[in-house]
Amino acid sequence: MLRARRTIGVAALIILLVALMTCGVAAQTRDKDLPAPRVVKGRPLVVAFVTKGFESEATQRNYAQFKIEAAYRGWKIVEVTSTMEKASDAVRAAIEKDVDAIVGVYQYFDYWRDEVMMARKKGIGVYSIDTEIKPGVIVCPRQFDGAAGARVMATLIDKIGYKGNVAMIAYHMHEGVDRRNAAAEAIARWYERKGVKLVEYQDVTYPGYDVQAYNIAQTWAQKYGGDLDAIFAGFDIPAIFAARAYQAAGFTAADVVCGGIDGGKQALAAIRDPKNPFKVSFSQPFELYTHTTCEVIDKIQIKGVSIDKALESVGADPKTGNVFLEGMLVTPVNVPPAGATYYDLHRYYGEDPKNPDAWVNWYKKVKLEPYRT
Repeated sequence: MLRARRTIGVAALIILLVALMTCGVAAQTRDKDLPAPRVVKGRPLVVAFVTKGFESEATQRNYAQFKIEAAYRGWKIVEVTSTMEKASDAVRAAIEKDVDAIVGVYQYFDYWRDEVMMARKKGIGVYSIDTEIKPGVIVCPRQFDGAAGARVMATLIDKIGYKGNVAMIAYHMHEGVDRRNAAAEAIARWYERKGVKLVEYQDVTYPGYDVQAYNIAQTWAQKYGGDLDAIFAGFDIPAIFAARAYQAAGFTAADVVCGGIDGGKQALAAIRDPKNPFKVSFSQPFELYTHTTCEVIDKIQIKGVSIDKALESVGADPKTGNVFLEGMLVTPVNVPPAGATYYDLHRYYGEDPKNPDAWVNWYKKVKLEPYRT
């Protein structure tokens, strides 16, 4: 009996020791050969915010929320701005400064894949906002891009009565936009059996996609006159500039309707203008993207939660790192007034606006302005 008790006791001790040894190891479904990011205590977490520039409203909205998050959480931000082609040098410099975390915004991680691995091996967490998942990148909040493209195209087709000529302005330098293009084209092709015809499909590139879109639409206005009924673009700016080209040629929203994706300030202003042909946008939840990434960083590098559990807590699949979040279709029916917050437009992202501790109200506590419509 004594031997049996000792055996049970030894077995229990082994189980306990295994549990103690494993509880401090961050569970990782992906990138198992990489160490967990360092946990920071007793000082501010230092986060590098990596972007190719702040000219886009998407980046501006993300960064406005990121500054609010950092101020509320007591983090320090290091801005890293570089062209995508030279991002590796800029990121390497941030790594040499020994930042704790790196957040890539609209980046091609292939340009700095070595630096991602270098950072992770040094215990620096690497995260994404609405960009992509590559080896070493922990999380990427994003929308269902295909669904967004399909909804905008379907709405444009509905507005022209399911009959008429449709054109597309495509952009292939961002995989999310590419997915929107593919879904929108599929919708247009399907409706060809109903009387819709996809008559034009033109590409634009970065930089200069705004001017390129304007010139393309100007050519279409001369070629088709009033016989082109709808123009889709994979994001707002090309569609906005296409609408301007048509306005300059003497056309209004009664002649042609344009739509895109992002829901920025320019897009909402165009939707409010009765004569502007731009009438449909799918507003992305950029504030929620940023908050979600910051929640993952906080759980992993402040609270010491495992990578898998941190991902699961925000609805991400640990196998992929992606978390898909819902945006908002905006038309003249529900466009908000100028000066409203995007929290208003997105119905406070499911938070209670009367709760002073809700993350959509943090900007009031840290006295920083959110991006407004």
